[in-house]
Amino acid sequence: MLSIHPNARTTPAVRAEIARSSERSGILAKRFGVSAETIRKWRKRGPSNCLDRSARPHKLPWKASEEERAIVCELRRAPASRSTTSPSWSATSCPISTATTSIASSKRRV
Repeated sequence: MLSIHPNARTTPAVRAEIARSSERSGILAKRFGVSAETIRKWRKRGPSNCLDRSARPHKLPWKASEEERAIVCELRRAPASRSTTSPSWSATSCPISTATTSIASSKRRV
């Protein structure tokens, strides 16, 4: 089954049509309800490359040290009796440098 991104405004068939078309970008943009920049993007990719791409990064910008991984694992294995709503540590008192960890960035996104 073909997987289309849920927020995509175009389908692979429309994208291929855009890539093959010789009409002006503005005209196609109005017809398909997208920006002229989107039209240029699909033309640049070509008709054979019109499927959604993964948003997953090819590599992570940083890597946790062994010490940081050990601390995270220890905290994850903490007894279930500890309250999950009120942990005994916070982002400011956590022994890990939260400024560079994915834990801190995931907390910011929530």
